[in-house]
Amino acid sequence: GRITYGTTVTGFIDDLSPELRWAFWGTAGDAITVSMTRGDGNLDAVVRILNDLEEQLVSDDDSGNEQDARIDRYVLPRTGVYYLIATRYSGAEGDAHTSGSFTLVLARRFN
Repeated sequence: GRITYGTTVTGFIDDLSPELRWAFWGTAGDAITVSMTRGDGNLDAVVRILNDLEEQLVSDDDSGNEQDARIDRYVLPRTGVYYLIATRYSGAEGDAHTSGSFTLVLARRFN
């Protein structure tokens, strides 16, 4: 799907859908914040920003509260398409299969 600045989306991460993806258009120099907040379940949220070649630019696991993810004031390096990835932490075997609902917000920040 597509997402724009100021949009809130909800989703669910589990073994059948371990990753959700949205595309957005950004302008060089835009400072953006992406937050992924767990709803129910034991989800350990992870959010990533990829460029148009699907190369990871930045990722966060726990900068939000507890198991929430937050990328704060990331400055886009150029104008074009970017991707937001909502997923889950998959480190230690016991933590690899968390699941649950989440709310994701994409915001453009101004000084």
